[in-house]
Amino acid sequence: MLHPSIYHGKFFVALSLLLALCLPACKKDKAEINNSITGSWVTLQSQYGNSQYYLFTADGKLYKMNTSLAGYPEVQYFIYSFSNDQITVQGGDQYNPITNLYNVRFSGDTAFFNDGNADQITLLKDNGAPKQVSDFVIPLSTTDKFTDTAKATGITYKDGKLYTFKYYSGPSVSRFIEYNTATRAVSASVVSDYAYSGLDFTADGILWCVLYQHAYVFNIPTATNSFQSATLTGNSLWATAAGNGVLYNYATAAYITYDIAADDFGQEREVDNDVTDLAYADGYLYVAKAGMLYKKHTYYSGVLESYYLDNYEIRGVAHATGNDFWLAARNNTTGVNEMVKVTL
Repeated sequence: MLHPSIYHGKFFVALSLLLALCLPACKKDKAEINNSITGSWVTLQSQYGNSQYYLFTADGKLYKMNTSLAGYPEVQYFIYSFSNDQITVQGGDQYNPITNLYNVRFSGDTAFFNDGNADQITLLKDNGAPKQVSDFVIPLSTTDKFTDTAKATGITYKDGKLYTFKYYSGPSVSRFIEYNTATRAVSASVVSDYAYSGLDFTADGILWCVLYQHAYVFNIPTATNSFQSATLTGNSLWATAAGNGVLYNYATAAYITYDIAADDFGQEREVDNDVTDLAYADGYLYVAKAGMLYKKHTYYSGVLESYYLDNYEIRGVAHATGNDFWLAARNNTTGVNEMVKVTL
C-alpha cells in the first residue's frame, strides 16, 4: 500500500498540470473578449431609437451605417482608439470637432457603451451586419483631385471648367469662381452680385442660379443676373439642377420644379433635409446629401444607388462627361476642401 503522502504528491502534480493547461486558455478567452471590439455590430439600444450598424476596423476606423426614415442609406466616418475597457471616438471637422469617451463592458457577444451621462449604447455582434462599407453602399474612388480655395457646396461643369460661387469675409465679398480642371487651378475669379446657393447650365449653355425665392439667369461676362423668375412662396431655394427645360430644385424642406418656358414653379414634393447640391445627367438626379451621393429618378421618389467616398464629406456634385462626376468635398483627415473627380 502506498503511503498517503505519495497520493498527495501525485494529486498536486496532476493539479499543477491541469492549471498549467487551463490558465493560458482562460487568459486567452478573457483577452479575446476584452479586445473583440473590431468587427460588425448592430445596436440593440440607443438614446437615438433607430438601429445602426457599427463597423470597427483593425486600423482604428469606425463606420456607422443606417437607413434613414426617408430611405437613404447613410454612412458616418469616425476614428477610434480602444484601451483598458475605454473607447475614444473622434469625428466632425475643424469647425465642429466631436470627441466622445465611453466605458465599455463586454458580456459574451454583447458590448455595453456608457459615457457616464445619458448616452448609452448596447451593441450585439452580428454576422449578418456589413463586414465592409461596400456591403452597404457603393464605394467611390478618386481619379483626380485638387485643393479648393474655400468651402464650396453648389458646383457645375462645362467644357473642362468647374464653376461655383463663394462668399469671402474680410472684406465681405461674393465671387464667381472658375476652375480649369486640366491645370487644377483657378482660371477666373470675379466679384459677383450675389453668392448664389445653387447653379447649373442648361443644354443651351445658359447658366441658371437660385437664391432665396427666385431662379436667375447669370451673365458670366458681367457677373450679374439678367433675369429673375416668378417668386416661390413659402420656402427658399438652396440647390438646383438643369435638365430638359426644367430646373430641379431643393427648397428649405421640399423638392420643387421650375418650368423655364412657363416661368412657373410646380408643386412641392417629398419633404427632405440635408441636401447641399444637385446634378442632372441622362434623365437622373444626383443628390449630395448628408455627406454622401445618391442617384434618384427626377420625380424624387426612392433611392436608386447610394455612393460613399471614404474619408470625405461630399457637399457638391457636377456631371462632367459620361460616367465622370466632380465633387466638392472635405477631406475628413486633413480638413482641406477639395474638388474630387470620380467615376460612377
